[in-house]
Amino acid sequence: MPQPRPNKTAIPSNLNFEGIKRDVKEAGGFHHETEHHVITYTPGKSRLLVSFDNLASLKSKLPRKPWGQDVAQKNGWGSLGVMTKKNDWFRSTELTDYLLGLRAQGLFESYPVVSMYGASMGGYAACLFAPLAPGCIVVAFAPQSSLSAEDAPFEKRYRFARRTYDWSSTEWRDAAQGDCPEFCALAW
Repeated sequence: MPQPRPNKTAIPSNLNFEGIKRDVKEAGGFHHETEHHVITYTPGKSRLLVSFDNLASLKSKLPRKPWGQDVAQKNGWGSLGVMTKKNDWFRSTELTDYLLGLRAQGLFESYPVVSMYGASMGGYAACLFAPLAPGCIVVAFAPQSSLSAEDAPFEKRYRFARRTYDWSSTEWRDAAQGDCPEFCALAW
């Protein structure tokens, strides 16, 4: 019996965001997609959990949702998840501009507490974007400060990301310059 041919136009499950798009819309939130990222927001109370994907997120075989969204939902917190479609180390001006727009609209200050959360590449982003919510709590597992040769000449890992993405602009490059100097000093 002949085997069915795979549907070459099907979206891989790790890049299919239809489920999360539907879920956040049903919860009164929003979904925004850029070339390299998907940003979802689900409203809540008392805390906004902002989470960032790590390098392994794209390897998921299941449809994805933001890190920690289940914890946020269980506690009634708001969730702003930044998911990657490409492991670009959050070096996208499109993403930065969108997050700055959310800050200008008052999203971060509309919550009494904001927490930023991520691991590795996501930990870098959690520290990097902490200034969007001054005084926020940052939980970053194995974060990097920067992949810029100027900021971290000793960093020999992640050579592909260092060569591929723009690390020349000093704005939004070094996570150690974020709003969490005490944390960042302890983290690396």
